[in-house]
Amino acid sequence: MKIVEDPSDDSAFIAVWNVVDLLRESVILTREKDIEQEAISLSKLASVYHRILLIKSRAKEILMRVMHLAKCLQPRNLGEEKWFKRSVIHTFSISGGTKEKKEDAEKQKERAKYLECLKPKLEGFKG
Repeated sequence: MKIVEDPSDDSAFIAVWNVVDLLRESVILTREKDIEQEAISLSKLASVYHRILLIKSRAKEILMRVMHLAKCLQPRNLGEEKWFKRSVIHTFSISGGTKEKKEDAEKQKERAKYLECLKPKLEGFKG
C-alpha cells in the first residue's frame, strides 16, 4: 500500500475509502463466527488507517481489538502469522511515537536548565 501523494486526486481517496468499507464489511460478516478471520480483517483495516490515512488514533483502537482477538486464539502460536506480526509492528510504532515525544519533552526541560546557566556567555558572543 502506498501513501496517496496527491491530495487533490479524489479517485485515490475514493478507492481508499472503498477498501475501508470492504474491510469493515468483512469484519462484520466474520464477527463471532471466525475469530481469526475477523482479526486478519481488522489488522488490514488498521494498516490502512495507520499507513495510508495516517489516522493513528483510530488505528490504535483497531489494533487493541486485534490484540484482544489474538488472546482469544492463545493456545495457537500466532508469532509466525504475517497479519499478527504486522499488527505488533504497528502497535509498537504508534505507542513508541508517544514515548519519544515524552522523552523529547524531558530532554528539553533538562536542556533549559543548562541554557539558563549559559545565557550570559551566549549573549557575550552575540554582542
